[in-house]
Formats: sequence, structure tokens, C-alpha cells
Amino acid sequence: MAENTPQQRVLFLPPHNNDHYYPEDYKLLCKDTPVSMAALPDCLLNCSPGVQHMPPMLWLGWNMGSEDDFFDYLAVHDPKSICVDKLNNNTRSLVSFFNFRDSLREKYELFGAKRTFFTLTPVLNERGETTWALIVGGNRRGCLPDEQIARLSTYFEKEPSWWLDNQCWYWKPGPHTKLAYLASKGQAIITPHDPY
Repeated sequence: MAENTPQQRVLFLPPHNNDHYYPEDYKLLCKDTPVSMAALPDCLLNCSPGVQHMPPMLWLGWNMGSEDDFFDYLAVHDPKSICVDKLNNNTRSLVSFFNFRDSLREKYELFGAKRTFFTLTPVLNERGETTWALIVGGNRRGCLPDEQIARLSTYFEKEPSWWLDNQCWYWKPGPHTKLAYLASKGQAIITPHDPY
């Protein structure tokens, strides 16, 4: 999978040269991911409440793939974290993913506030599929300190990348704009929709 290193263009704008998104546009937009850790344009990092436009939510982390992919990874790298649901025909339980996350939190001493930055979340991969990612932060909430990201990068044998959130994948008006106000009153639509 090749990482994108965008230079000056604004990423994730509506792909149809208009001012709104269609519900399936995420399938086109996610082709610009993953974005390498240091290559995220500044406009995607400015998420203060006073901005005119809020960028899509992006997560910095390691894409672990589908549930089956993640279980395959665990079988090789941390089989002790895999647990089964005895009430459901001994199927593998998603709790396994959180066991793995917690074991890494312990191993890398991610306690207190740092603990909340290193977690699991669903993201969109470059094909528009929802997958699991172990994240170290995001463009709207900040990230773990660089030295801790470097330690985790050593474990995963690569740097984390930026991935689109599986629900907040589009630009929207800032919270203090007229359009956001109209949307709050039901007089405007700011979510992806088919206008026809």
C-alpha cells in the first residue's frame, strides 16, 4: 500500500466539483489515504471552533485491517490476547482487540491522559472499507508525544499513517458559522446527501 504525500492541494473536498457531498463519496475520498505521518497539510490540523470550515476527522495510527485480518495478526504476534465467546459457539471475541490494546498500553507505560490517546477506532481504508486501527491520536484532539509514537513505531516496524474516520469523512462548516446555525434549526443540510 503506497502512502500519499500531498503537497499543496486541499484533500477530501467534494469530488464532483460542487459544494456538497453524496453519501457514497467517501469511496472516492479515501483513495487519498493513507497519508504519511509528516505529510498531513496544515489545513487538516486546524480544528479550532472559530474556523470557517472544519476538516474531516482523521486518525493517526496503524490500520489493522478487517476483523479477520486483525485476528490473523494477533494469532502471530500476541495469541494470548485472543479470547473466545463461550456463549456464542466459541467464536473469537472482539474483546481480543481491546486485550491487545491494553497489553501495549501496559508494555509502553501509557497511563493517565496518554492512555486515552492510544485506542482502537474504525477507519476507512484506501478502498472505502471500514477497518480497525490502533491510533495514537487525531487531527481534532492531538496525539501522543513524538517519543512514544516512535517507540510504538518500533513495535509495529513502521510509522503510523493518517486515516479517514468512517463517519466524519467530509468537510463541514465551523460550529460558529451561519450555515451551521441554519443546520441546527433544520433549515440547511450539511451532511452528505443526494440533492435530487
